[in-house]
Amino acid sequence: MEGVELVESNGTITTEEDAKKAGELFNRGDVDLLLIQSINADSGILVTILGQKVRKPILIWSTPEPTLHNTALVANSLCGAMIIAATLRRLGIKYKHLHGWPEDEKLREALNKSIRVLGCISVLKESKLGLVGYQSPGFHHVSFDEMLLRRTFGTSVQHIDLSEVYAEAGVLDKGELAREMSAIKREGMCKDVKEEDFEKSAAISISLRRLAEKYSIHAFAVKCFPEFVDIFKLAPCVAVGRTTDEGLMTACEGDMIGALTMLIEHYLTGKAVFFVDIIAMDKESNTGVVWHCGNAPICMAEDPGKVMLEQHSILGVESPRGLTREFACKTGPVTCARLSEREGGYRMYAIGGEAVKGDPSLRGTSMKIKFHQPVEKISEVLFRDGVENHFAVVYGDIRDELEEFSSWLGIDSVIL
Repeated sequence: MEGVELVESNGTITTEEDAKKAGELFNRGDVDLLLIQSINADSGILVTILGQKVRKPILIWSTPEPTLHNTALVANSLCGAMIIAATLRRLGIKYKHLHGWPEDEKLREALNKSIRVLGCISVLKESKLGLVGYQSPGFHHVSFDEMLLRRTFGTSVQHIDLSEVYAEAGVLDKGELAREMSAIKREGMCKDVKEEDFEKSAAISISLRRLAEKYSIHAFAVKCFPEFVDIFKLAPCVAVGRTTDEGLMTACEGDMIGALTMLIEHYLTGKAVFFVDIIAMDKESNTGVVWHCGNAPICMAEDPGKVMLEQHSILGVESPRGLTREFACKTGPVTCARLSEREGGYRMYAIGGEAVKGDPSLRGTSMKIKFHQPVEKISEVLFRDGVENHFAVVYGDIRDELEEFSSWLGIDSVIL
């Protein structure tokens, strides 16, 4: 796999000394996971030494018995894998079992998936979220426990005052600002937009980019109102969308766990993620509509030639309304996810579906989804559990990955 470095033991591990040396080798290599092939049945001595020395997640790989007809056991690999699993459970070391021949496509898919998931968990420990401002007024439901986040995922938080964003935006080079404005204008057709809106949107885009570089930020949660509108005279939707386009996942309304959910999906897929509200569900068609003001990454547009750059559709006409990118999203399989902070922990919600052709006349950015599960069931679960209104949508079905992600971290998951 691309981006994966292998650290191999020096031959088959058959003695306690082999296990100790392999553990030292893996620790020097700073590995993120161990792949242990169970060649035959053995006691738990070797895996105990290796597991305790390295203390990393373990993938146990067993192979089918070559033959069960008119012969003694040749390998007994599956039994050996069960011994390893039972030993690791008692040691409190996380593991997963894989079974099959090397050429088995299902085995390869399962292995690749686990590597992606464990890679995501590993890189989250080195990631930093930027909280710009705090949650928007009244958004108590997206408040978060910073140390619970740090304890669970290893992810750190950088607090950035809105004044720092405004200050950075106010000292930009005119040439850089002009180039950013031109890039924004090329993204869509303009309607009722002032030059000032382009200038301020460009300034905030550059400001967020610079702050990400300054503080080594991997994702943002931005308090996008009321201060942006009241003080900076701009709704920052375009800037939020542009940072996401560039691989810097950015959530609205100061939703930090929403930003973390976006980052998880991004790490698992390498794709941009759409931060949304669920605004409609229809029982007859088993569809729902997810939407936000105008922050979607432009790579999701159904028709890039029909993207509109318009004034904000929600803010009143008497207010400075800023700039939004408005379009319906393209079709394809999608996953809607929400990591929800519960009492003393987290729960992962993942909903699968197919993005279908939506209504292009709906203001803002939107996606119509035909769900795999009945909308009545989805609605019942979300309201029963008091799940937050914000979800992160990415193209591709990664429900299995999110379920496995949760399992490795000891997080409950609800997969729909």
